[in-house]
Amino acid sequence: PKTFHATTCALGAIVKKPVYINNELVPRDILHIVVEFDHDIVDGAPAVRFVSRLHQLLGEAFGLEAYANE
Repeated sequence: PKTFHATTCALGAIVKKPVYINNELVPRDILHIVVEFDHDIVDGAPAVRFVSRLHQLLGEAFGLEAYANE
């Protein structure tokens, strides 16, 4: 079926999982994010650039500096 959405994002639950940081296994809160593109509307290269930039911003907690000390 045709959709009217070029891009869809879905957020999953935050779960605690073990992650390697500096060769040490530590528990971290992990949020699963799914990003879907309608390839009839969005080409692959811009989609990859968008997801790469989104990953970078989320990894740096962009925009959350004001809440860091709360």
